[in-house]
Amino acid sequence: MEEIQQVNILTKVNFDKKKYLEAQKTKKNHTIPMPLLHTGRFLFKTIGYIAPHFSAKLALKLFLSPRITTSKRSLPAIVQSAKPLQIPHKNGELLQGYTWGNADAPTVLFAHGWETKGLVFRSFVQPLLEKGYQVATFDAPAHGQSQQKQTHVVDYGKAIETAIQQLGNVVALVGHSFGGDSSAFLMAHTSQNIRLKCLVLIGAPAKLKYVIERTADFLHLPDKVTAILKKLLSERLGKPIEEMSVSEIGDLVNQRVEKTLVVHDRYDAIVPFSDAEVIAKDWKGIHFLITEGYGHNHILRSEVVINNIVDFIK
Repeated sequence: MEEIQQVNILTKVNFDKKKYLEAQKTKKNHTIPMPLLHTGRFLFKTIGYIAPHFSAKLALKLFLSPRITTSKRSLPAIVQSAKPLQIPHKNGELLQGYTWGNADAPTVLFAHGWETKGLVFRSFVQPLLEKGYQVATFDAPAHGQSQQKQTHVVDYGKAIETAIQQLGNVVALVGHSFGGDSSAFLMAHTSQNIRLKCLVLIGAPAKLKYVIERTADFLHLPDKVTAILKKLLSERLGKPIEEMSVSEIGDLVNQRVEKTLVVHDRYDAIVPFSDAEVIAKDWKGIHFLITEGYGHNHILRSEVVINNIVDFIK
């Protein structure tokens, strides 16, 4: 890690590591009813040996299709002060989003993670407005109020690219988890003349291969099914998943971005902290903010974490 520009560590006040880890265990898989999960694993494990290609195609469909979530909660009050943002996507589909602040001001664009929405970044809005920025975010393809049924990092990256071009004055891009990887791959491979002051990756996986392998382990996929799944996903993305590695595109991103900050919680239960260590080891010149006790999602609501990110952006 000798190439890292700076490492900072933020520990949550009164953080109890033991209690936190126990709580994470009880939360694990809470979004999927256990009987359904056990049934799905049994079917994948059984059918996977009999019909591996069929199982791999089904697994691919699940991998690319975020679950539709409904919430009875009313929209946060901050939406009342937002202007609507629509991002044109493929096949005439529209992605729905919001902006806050002066449209002529330098803009910070946020890209959310898997199965969340653009409003997950609402706690960043006021601190950035106070610094003179416009804030923009949108629901990714197949998420929230946006159209489409499936998506992946390349697809999401194209949407982010369109948003940057449409807004016209984006100086910083902040991506969380799936949105972090999509943002990084975009900045590495875009054919457009996009330059940024800074890129912030929060809880981002180091390699798409890791995500596939963790998914396969979660679903109890046989090895043969996993191998076919990787091949099918590579075909869908248009490049081998082995090349979809955030940790190995630092030099490309550095040509378009002045500075990059990686933020990751040491006890993240969704994307292991080891992913951040891989990125930090291979990406020259990054800044590394390590948190302790904020997890994968609460990290986006922590005032101290937000203030550190805002300070980095300015």
